[in-house]
Amino acid sequence: MAKVAQTPGAVVKALTAQYNLSISQLADGIKISPSAARLLVNNKLKISIPFAERLSKFFGKTPEYWVALQTSYELAESSKDKKNAAILKTVNKAEKVPVKKAPAKKAPAKKTPAKKAPAKKASAAKKGPAKKAVAKKAPAKKVAKKAVKKAVKKAPAKAKAKAAPAK
Repeated sequence: MAKVAQTPGAVVKALTAQYNLSISQLADGIKISPSAARLLVNNKLKISIPFAERLSKFFGKTPEYWVALQTSYELAESSKDKKNAAILKTVNKAEKVPVKKAPAKKAPAKKTPAKKAPAKKASAAKKGPAKKAVAKKAPAKKVAKKAVKKAVKKAPAKAKAKAAPAK
């Protein structure tokens, strides 16, 4: 026969009695509604992770204690379920299937023409960007030449203006 697990609600109820707490004091202490505290004590509400953390801080136990208590209770209840027991009888253990590796492919023999073809592609690739670089530099030179011409035109005008008042 299966071992009877202590219910989480019974533990909470025993601790509230040990600390002389009412349901409403418990509810205020762990920041839940009094109706939720009542459901918890009567095993109608599961101890979730947030509840486990609150109860652990309030009663000084670890969250793992509360989660383990809830889990063991649920496992005990599940073992009583006849429908689940019937299904479990039909479930078989998984078997590991060895993985077959594909045979290694042989590397193709190196051919001399194959080496030359990539070399041609590489040289063609080098020429392509060079043309683009030249095309990019050409407009920059034109802009620079225009700036120099403007500066040269302005410079003599300033020199003449300065020379005239000096007379």
